[in-house]
Amino acid sequence: MPAVKRSLGAKDWGSMISGHGGIMDRLDSVCFAAPVFFHLVHYFYVP
Repeated sequence: MPAVKRSLGAKDWGSMISGHGGIMDRLDSVCFAAPVFFHLVHYFYVP
């Protein structure tokens, strides 16, 4: 996601979600956390 921000020339998108660093920073954290969460749930919860 930081590469996308650099290619778009976006310095700070904090005005879209004030106080959270911007929508791109939120999306960047979800891109990391979602696969980790999926695999942890899949490992520990086997129906």
